[in-house]
Amino acid sequence: GRYFGEPVVMDGGAQPGEAWRSLLRIAGITLKARLTDDEPLTQRVVTAPGHVLRDVSVDIEHGSVTCLYGPSGCGKSVLLKILAGVIAPTRGRVEIYGDVARLLTAGDNVDQRMTAHENIQSFPLCRTATADVVERFQTEVIDFAELQGFEHVPLRTYSTGMLMRLNVALTLCSTAPIILIDDVFAVGDI
Repeated sequence: GRYFGEPVVMDGGAQPGEAWRSLLRIAGITLKARLTDDEPLTQRVVTAPGHVLRDVSVDIEHGSVTCLYGPSGCGKSVLLKILAGVIAPTRGRVEIYGDVARLLTAGDNVDQRMTAHENIQSFPLCRTATADVVERFQTEVIDFAELQGFEHVPLRTYSTGMLMRLNVALTLCSTAPIILIDDVFAVGDI
């Protein structure tokens, strides 16, 4: 299970437009309105505590492909983050037998201050693998992402598509027997 306890308070940022305000309201996040024009453009966002997951039990067989589906807000992404080790469950335990590669958000696997080559070198697989395995992995990632000629360019100069392809390539080209992928394209397409 996962329970988010004390309300989370985040300060800073400019006032969002009315469309963002509506989306935040739908998500259950309330904003403190500015009282006067003299106040700085900061606000306090408070999220309410509560259970996101409760009494979840899952066994996934080796070699299977499993898809989680359900309405928005039911905890799919939280469950994937728990399985990936990004956040800890507040109740229960997780047992995973094998390495995990993940693609949970659109910049999950990369540091935009580094180059593709440096990101690949810092990928968990490359920390323990032999030099020939690392070289093969790097070639496979660059080929899969179609980034030939851009290996030594900082990612902050990449287009959105180039960044996404690198993220996907790092996940799918890894040798991890367990791959967790969230709806990183935010389209819900099968």
